Amino acid sequence: LWVLLDWPRTVWETIKGNITWERMPNTKDGAKADFMRMFMTNLPEACILRASFKEPT
Repeated sequence: LWVLLDWPRTVWETIKGNITWERMPNTKDGAKADFMRMFMTNLPEACILRASFKEPT
């Protein structure tokens, strides 16, 4: 699966609480950075420019 996002819209939808991100800790020894993830299929329609799981409009 792949998705091309409208990143400014994705940030705005996150601020509005419409996208839930999961914080994932880095499990490697000595690592200090964590990362965030979410499921592409849960993205609001307004954030998706193109995706392999949707028909182009």
